Amino acid sequence: MITAILIDDEEIALRSLENKITRNIPYLEILHTTQDPEEGIKKINELKPDLVFLDIDMPVISGFDLLSKIDAPDMEVIFVTAHLNYAITAIKHNAIDYILKPIDIDELISAVEKVKSNITEKSNHEKQISLLKNNKQNDSSIIIPTQVGLSFYKPNQIIRLEGNDGYTNIYTTDEKPVLSSANIGKFVSVLENFNFFHAHKSHIVNIDFIKNYLNEGTLELTNGDFVPLSKPKKKLFLEQLNKKI
Repeated sequence: MITAILIDDEEIALRSLENKITRNIPYLEILHTTQDPEEGIKKINELKPDLVFLDIDMPVISGFDLLSKIDAPDMEVIFVTAHLNYAITAIKHNAIDYILKPIDIDELISAVEKVKSNITEKSNHEKQISLLKNNKQNDSSIIIPTQVGLSFYKPNQIIRLEGNDGYTNIYTTDEKPVLSSANIGKFVSVLENFNFFHAHKSHIVNIDFIKNYLNEGTLELTNGDFVPLSKPKKKLFLEQLNKKI
């Protein structure tokens, strides 16, 4: 069962969407409906639904503004709008889909099917992340969730990690980098017990592969790659370096 909240300032549109969902999508449970965006924010934070149907054009708070006020958004979003020109903006706000008013049944079902597929994929991804975290204390190898399964590498095989759009490129002593389906933040705690340094919000490096420190705040690695140090990390790196000298 997928849980959902419906938010639209127009009562007729809200009831129409509710009826179409009730009649055509039995696996979708509607937790709450509201015409008030402020109430919608409160209910999303309180009930933590899997999915939010969200009107874009609402007085005072637009659908886009509403999303920015959610404490920790972890739900799928389907925007509902009467205006096609909102499509690009909706996509930029990571909506899984948008549907135009008046709502077509087939388009509604198709959009919810995308949500269903995404939630299943997210669940599998979380299981992979759990494996990665549970492997933290095992120094024999590090489990890396990928889009096709799991890869296993010893810490001394990993040169560096680079985050990119929610994924992580892992550069190893093998020729080809590994693309992990986990974001780089998931690796920070996993690698903290090994010889790695979190050089930048998007970069983690294996200290054993650092060849040179350049004064502008860049690390040159033995494989020829260059990794930037953020200002706070530059200070921390130099402090740790001084302790070893």
